[in-house]
Amino acid sequence: DVYCYAEDNLCHGCKVVTGSTQAEIQGTLTQVRTKDYTPPKMYIVAQEALSKQHIMVTLQVDEGAQVWCAAWTADPTNMATDYESKIKGYSTNCADGNGRECGTFW
Repeated sequence: DVYCYAEDNLCHGCKVVTGSTQAEIQGTLTQVRTKDYTPPKMYIVAQEALSKQHIMVTLQVDEGAQVWCAAWTADPTNMATDYESKIKGYSTNCADGNGRECGTFW
């Protein structure tokens, strides 16, 4: 959901009002929802091996998004057709820099 709010101000700090009261502005409030069909763009900012079993990957997304990550030592079977559930299945082995499980934070 996207929520927007605007105030009818002539300028920041102006003493002159624009002629609309707060009640009039609130009376024009309409609820409009649109579906976001554009997936977020994700960029790898940095990656670092912390140990033999741990890597740190810094990602950047261009909008609010939940991110899951997983790594395998060999190509998993059926990855091309079932990648989402395979990656999400490994979320307990993935955490952000604060220790929160992947996919549980925004």
